[in-house]
Amino acid sequence: MAAGDVHERANVIWAERLGCSPELLQTEGVHFIAPPHPDRCFVLSTPPATIVAVESSVHQELARCDQSLLLDPVGLARLLRADPAVVGPAFVGYSTEVREPSPTLEVFSAVESRAFAEIESALSHEAWSHANLEAAASPIFAVMRSGSVVSAAGAETVGGRVGHIGVATHPAHRGRGFARQVVGAAAFAAHKAGLLPQFQTLFANEAAMAVGRALGFAHYATTLSARWGAAAN
Repeated sequence: MAAGDVHERANVIWAERLGCSPELLQTEGVHFIAPPHPDRCFVLSTPPATIVAVESSVHQELARCDQSLLLDPVGLARLLRADPAVVGPAFVGYSTEVREPSPTLEVFSAVESRAFAEIESALSHEAWSHANLEAAASPIFAVMRSGSVVSAAGAETVGGRVGHIGVATHPAHRGRGFARQVVGAAAFAAHKAGLLPQFQTLFANEAAMAVGRALGFAHYATTLSARWGAAAN
């Protein structure tokens, strides 16, 4: 699939998720739409458009602000005046360079407590949660050492169209190319299943960004999300 086709397909997927038209994602400027939840704000910037899903009561105020603040965690928190929990800015990318996975990888249909216990305990709760492996559909690809998973990746099926890839690597086994192997395998499996492989990570996560670049995930959009009140718990 050509890069242009991937971008067009991604526009349709994100438009459905945000509740706007695909054309809006191709219209230059900042556009304000209704949020999925009253206590949440979501920003998607995919040049030439920046979509801000937030409560209508602050649309005018945000439209008058320095637009660069919409993609700055501290700036967005100040603008919302609600002390929100902000996640981002995050990279969202898609790849057309899927490759056949290595036959040496182990394949799981789901996260198994015995095999994944060591890697889960070695990671922080936040890091394990962000890996999202428990939501991944079969197959989950893993590198094993002494009967334990040291790196694994799988793709959650989102909306029947996207394979949202999550990855976790044991801290003691990083820097050996394992994440690249398992993410590449998950991307191949998602593509084979007719899904668009999606890789999303914080720009600040240099190791994950390196994996995305190595596997040809081209930058589609930058996101920033904020939750406050009960929604942040």
